[in-house]
Amino acid sequence: MSAPELTDPEVEQVAWDLAPLLDGAGEAAVDAMLADAQRRADAFAERHAGRVAELDGPGLVEAMRELAGLSEIVGRVGSYAMLHFSTDTADPARGALLARVQEKGTAIETRLIFFELEWAALEDDRADELLAAEGLDFARHHLRRRAATARICSPSPRSGSSPRRPSADRAPGRGCSPSRRPRSRLTSTRARSPSPSSRRSAACSHPSARCGATRPSASPPPSSPA
Repeated sequence: MSAPELTDPEVEQVAWDLAPLLDGAGEAAVDAMLADAQRRADAFAERHAGRVAELDGPGLVEAMRELAGLSEIVGRVGSYAMLHFSTDTADPARGALLARVQEKGTAIETRLIFFELEWAALEDDRADELLAAEGLDFARHHLRRRAATARICSPSPRSGSSPRRPSADRAPGRGCSPSRRPRSRLTSTRARSPSPSSRRSAACSHPSARCGATRPSASPPPSSPA
């Protein structure tokens, strides 16, 4: 005798409005947003690859604002693809969309990894000087953590010695224990489909998404503030 299937009526009636994640443009905007992010990432690399050590304070602030903007785009598109797929994991089109977003998000992330490698290669005194720049409050903790992780995972000579050289072998986190390995600045678009019990909270917690029951007597709440 098989056990009865247990369902949560409230979860079954949940409907997500994911359009705000794509600025209301719908699924057609996914590829356009990622293409724009790739162009911006390529331009960023052209400007800064091999020259992170030459940045001054204002230049570092500008660079981090651009990276933050790219992170937001990739993260929003990735959230849309993952949540859209989780509502019908048997739909090949949704699975293909998620796979495409993961692939393109990884390409953008790879294009920008040089920045963290070069930042990790800076001498401590030089990094501290740049971290004191005005207007860097939004990124100072992240950059300080990256520098600290690089020291833990790839010990180098102290200040006054030859600088650390950026290389794939000395990428922040490589060779560290899992607890010390940092996540990339860009939001990862690799995601597993959430379980039914977690889908409602996953969607409702996103600042750009709305959720609510589809019962006629209930109207969906307004969007949460960004």
